[in-house]
Amino acid sequence: MTEPADSGDPAEVATLLRMLRRTAAEVECVVQGRSMGTAIPDGASVRIRLDGGASATPEAAVALLLGGDTFSVHRLIRTGRSPSARGFVITHGDGNLFCDAPHPEAELLGTVVAFRPAGQTEWGPVPPSARQGLLRRTLTPAFERLMCTAFELSPGLATAVKNALVLAMTPLFWLRPHESGRGRSTSRLVGSHPVAPR
Repeated sequence: MTEPADSGDPAEVATLLRMLRRTAAEVECVVQGRSMGTAIPDGASVRIRLDGGASATPEAAVALLLGGDTFSVHRLIRTGRSPSARGFVITHGDGNLFCDAPHPEAELLGTVVAFRPAGQTEWGPVPPSARQGLLRRTLTPAFERLMCTAFELSPGLATAVKNALVLAMTPLFWLRPHESGRGRSTSRLVGSHPVAPR
C-alpha cells in the first residue's frame, strides 16, 4: 500500500484516477461535505472501485464523478435511455434538495463499495437514501421526476430546468437560511490511497 496522495494537488489525483478508470482497482478516500446526508456523513472514508461505474445501478449505487479536477460522491439515479440522453447520467446527493445537472458518462470513474464513518473501524455498505426534512420528502421526488423527463428529451434542457428550479427556490433559502447551500452542496474527496489486493 502506498502513501496517501497529496490532497493539496487535486489535479495530480484526478490524472491518476482517470488513468485507473475501468481497471477495477480500489482506492480509499475521505469525503468532505454534507451532500450525502447521513448515508455518507462528512469526514467518512469511502472505498471506491474504479470500474467506470460499471457496477452502479440507478437508484442504488453511489458513484464517484470527476468534472475537471473536482470530485463528487453522489447517488446515481438515472442513465440516459433516449438517443439524445444516451452517454449521460444524473446523480443526486441524498442531503440535497435538487439532483445534479447531467454529467457525461465519461466523468463516472467508479462505484462506492463500502464506507466507514469517521472514528470507526468497521466498513459497511452505503445505506439506502433516507430523505430527511419535509422539503426533501415532498419536493425532491417531484423535482427528480421533472429532471429525468427533461433529461430524456435533452441533457441541455435538464440543465436549464435545474437552473430554473434553483432560481425559483432561492427565496425559500432566504427565508430558511439553515437550508442555504445545502440544496447544491457536494461531498468531495480530500485524500486517497490505493487499497492493497485482498
